[in-house]
Amino acid sequence: MNKKSLKFYIFLVIVGVIIGIQNTNVSAQSISELEREIEARSEERENLEKEAARIREELTKVGAEKGSLTKELNRINAERKDLDNTIKKTQNTIDSLGLTINKNSQEISRYNSEIEGYAGTIAGLLRGIDQFNNLTLLEIISSQGDLSEVLMVRDSYARLQTPLVELTDDLNSKKLALRKTSLELEKQQLELADEKDILDDQRSIVREKEQEQAEILSETEKKESSVRNNLNSTLATIAALDKEIRDFESKLEFALNPNSIPEKGSAVFDWPLESVLITQRFGRTVSSQRLYVSGSHSGMDFR
Repeated sequence: MNKKSLKFYIFLVIVGVIIGIQNTNVSAQSISELEREIEARSEERENLEKEAARIREELTKVGAEKGSLTKELNRINAERKDLDNTIKKTQNTIDSLGLTINKNSQEISRYNSEIEGYAGTIAGLLRGIDQFNNLTLLEIISSQGDLSEVLMVRDSYARLQTPLVELTDDLNSKKLALRKTSLELEKQQLELADEKDILDDQRSIVREKEQEQAEILSETEKKESSVRNNLNSTLATIAALDKEIRDFESKLEFALNPNSIPEKGSAVFDWPLESVLITQRFGRTVSSQRLYVSGSHSGMDFR
């Protein structure tokens, strides 16, 4: 080998060493960057797991609060319905007493009419008897002609007076009894009306509590929904980080050992299912251009 050839050979060796050093530096730099990316995402994932645990705990507390509120609302609702039924029964009783009082009033009016009729008849009899008693014997004989007939008529008046008086007294007693009953019923009505007013006030208070409890429950349900959405979002972020970490780990593995990728046709790349049905292929497909911003599908989907 002449001097010129030797110099050229040495030059090539030096260039190769420089390129090798550069490639080694690049490779080392790439590995460090991948390790940093994995470490950063792992740390972020750990923080998100703690956040997810905190959110789960909060969700449990909110769920327990919601359960307590629902139970209390059901209790208040049952109390309000019980008051509604009691008020309805009380009002029905008041109405029934009113009907009885009205019926008694009509009966009393009928008794008054009959008493007035009997009183008029009795008054007529008394006037007739008084007239007979005030007549002299001569007037009786001259007006009627037959003394026995006059005396018989007077006796008939006297006989009719007694049963009419007794009947009138009986009607009057019945009227007084009905009036007393009606007064008692009216007193019951007033007592029931007062009781109904109290029940109405209680129902108003219970309704306010029911509405207030329903509003609190509604806010709690909104809070629960918000916390659950927050948890789902956090879990989705963790899943996305897991995918990124797996991707970086695959790149790191390849950077550390480029020969780790199996050759085409090896068992590693065998179908993952016995019955294979591909729903979306890798790369730029009609579906990927429609579904993804990049326009490309980075995997192979199986049903």
